[in-house]
This record gives sequence, C-alpha cells and structure tokens, in this order.
Amino acid sequence: MLEGRSVKASLLLAAFAAFAGLAWGCGSGKPPPSVPFAEVEPLYDTPREYRRHAPLPCGVGAGLIYVFTASGELYAFEPRGVSFRRIGVISCPGAPRGFAQPNSMAVDRAGTAWVNYIDGAIFAVSTVDASCKATSYAPGQHGFGQLGMAFVSTGPTLSGETLFVVSGRDRFGFEGDAASGRLGRIENGERVVPIAPFDGRLSGRLAELTGTGEGRLFGFFATRPATLAEIDPNTAAILSERLIPGIPAASAWAHAFWGGRFYLFWSRGREGTNVTRVELDGRIEHLGRNPRLIVVGAGVSTCAPTSLE
Repeated sequence: MLEGRSVKASLLLAAFAAFAGLAWGCGSGKPPPSVPFAEVEPLYDTPREYRRHAPLPCGVGAGLIYVFTASGELYAFEPRGVSFRRIGVISCPGAPRGFAQPNSMAVDRAGTAWVNYIDGAIFAVSTVDASCKATSYAPGQHGFGQLGMAFVSTGPTLSGETLFVVSGRDRFGFEGDAASGRLGRIENGERVVPIAPFDGRLSGRLAELTGTGEGRLFGFFATRPATLAEIDPNTAAILSERLIPGIPAASAWAHAFWGGRFYLFWSRGREGTNVTRVELDGRIEHLGRNPRLIVVGAGVSTCAPTSLE
C-alpha cells in the first residue's frame, strides 16, 4: 500500500521505482540468470507435504509470495533465500492513468493476483507472465477506494476463500470518512460488503492484509511504530496486536504470511524496500533492504504453508 497523502508523492515514488532491478541488499548487483519463470518455479513453489489443507484446489505457483512494486512490476519472493525474481511488468487495460498508481495485491488459489491501484480499480493478473485483464469490480463502493486486500479460507470446512479488503482512503487518495479503517469483503469479484470499522487504538488506521489457509486474517498497520494485529474476519474485532520495533511510519508497506512467519515489506521515501520477518511468538528479525525495489503490495494465497514443521 502507498501512503496516500498526495498524488504527487505517489507519482514521484513510482518514477523512482522505475529503476528497480534484481540486486538484493548490498550484494554484487549481478542479476540472476535470465530464464523463463516456468523453469524456476518448482524451486519456489510450496512442497505439497507442507500444505496443511492438501485437498484445496491449488493452482501451480499458488503457494508462493508475490509482490507488486511502485513501478508496476510483479515479482516472486523466495522467503528461504530472501530473494526476489522478476516476472514482468503489469500492463493493465487503461492503467496507469491519472491517479492509477500501484497500491495493493492479493492472490487466490488459482494463482491469479488481484491488483489494486490508488484510484480504486482492481485487475486480474497472471502470476506466470504478468498479463492483465479487467474485472467487473466498480471502484468506490461504500467509500472503499485505496485498498489493503487478502484472501482467507472461509466456510465450515475452510474449503472456500473470500477476498477481504480494508480502506483508509477514498478513491481519489484523500481521507474517506465513511470507510476509514473499515473492513469489508468483496463478493463474486464485484460487490463490496462492509463489515465494520476497526476500534480502539487502531480505529481509522490504514492497513495491509494477509490471510491463511486456517481462516486467520492479519493486518499490518501504519502506526508509529508499526503494528501487526490479528483481525476477526467476521466482525473486524482486533483479536491481538503487537508493536514492531524498528519499523517507523512507512510510505509504502505490505506483508504476507508464509510457513508460520510474517514477511513485512516496508519503505520510507526513496530508500527501497526493507524486509522484516516476524515469528508468531513475536520474535523480530530485520533481514535486509533491496534499494532498487519499492514494494507496495504483497500477496500469498491460502495454499501457502501455515507451518514448515
């Protein structure tokens, strides 16, 4: 998600990120071998034995973490090696245009990435080649515009999946009084169903979301310092929350839950994306920084492992 104080700031951020490359941290800067994504995917995909919900209808590559950058590029993120692999530039029908800068992303079990721009539009993107299609979603419903988003396993047997969203800005990037800090869900890829606003210390706060195959929903909130909280997907109640020292107010942030751990991607201004790993017991490890990428969205499907034990 991009901090939405001004469109000008978002445009500057996107322009800077256009120079994004593949080097990680302060390494040699040599890019990985240039091979089609399909050839390297088995190295990244979730081993079937790690899937807690093996009967789920998971598409190829649906167990990976994907990230969406301010320059409109799609990458796969490999948590065990803390590395990024570029898939391609996302070029959606009619975007970017005007306010349409990259903002957020969620991934479904078929391996399709649902990407959101700060004008509120949502597109369907292939995680194989970054090709993009329009959807029938209409931006601005109930004041939901600039979104945080994630799929969560739902239903009595957790065999279904639902796209949950949270909005803190209206569709033009300004504070949305009706939707600020409000959780909702999108039905049939089209209709927003508001659930409730967050309360307490997180009332009205911007958040990015990540979900699990066990039906859990978590938010990465742009507080000072950042907050990681578990959210009741039915009521928006905050079930637990934890401050994350070392992460100040970010201008771009996203996260994903994979293998029993949270991977937080965050940037301040032009510094590039920092990656922080947070264990369920609260242990925090700052893994490094990629100075060439600014991640604004991250997505992981409910086919991702909830534990690697």
